Amino acid sequence: MIMHEKDEQLLRSFCDERCLKDVTYESYATAIGLYSRYHKKPFYQLLEEAEKEEQKKSNGSIQN
Repeated sequence: MIMHEKDEQLLRSFCDERCLKDVTYESYATAIGLYSRYHKKPFYQLLEEAEKEEQKKSNGSIQN
């Protein structure tokens, strides 16, 4: 599955920090690739959006 270069770097860093095996990396890459394709955005953009939403939530900008 083709991933955006920035997504690959984020995932490789994540896996390396946790000493995960290559097979785990491949499984995560497949899942992230499918998720990104579904949303039609690279994973790093989805992460940025999620972080912004969390920031708004913690600042009380989003009401439940």
